[in-house]
Amino acid sequence: MGTLIVDSYIEITARLKDIISEMDTGMEIYTATSYEQALQIIENFQIKTIILDINLPKNQSFELVNKVKIISRDIIVIALGIHIDNEVKKKCTYVGADYLFDKYSEFDKIGAVINIKKAV
Repeated sequence: MGTLIVDSYIEITARLKDIISEMDTGMEIYTATSYEQALQIIENFQIKTIILDINLPKNQSFELVNKVKIISRDIIVIALGIHIDNEVKKKCTYVGADYLFDKYSEFDKIGAVINIKKAV
């Protein structure tokens, strides 16, 4: 089982990897910077959690969440965004994201979600 981080910013990816590693989940950590890379990893590995930047080019983040939920409703999708407005919240809910957090001010919530899901 693994966690997939999909984000094009190396700093964000590194910070997320540190958070997950410190929790000692025993999960593999995979990273992708694009829709295509993420989909390849999802199709080839057992992914339990996806942490996804909702600002992938061409609105592919929402397409990816939708595709993930078709593949398996059991995969937990944590969407991260900047300037989250009602439209973004609606889109995330509509495509099936399980959580939506502010990319810069709610990192602590990501760890809490992963810890809860680890216990399940």
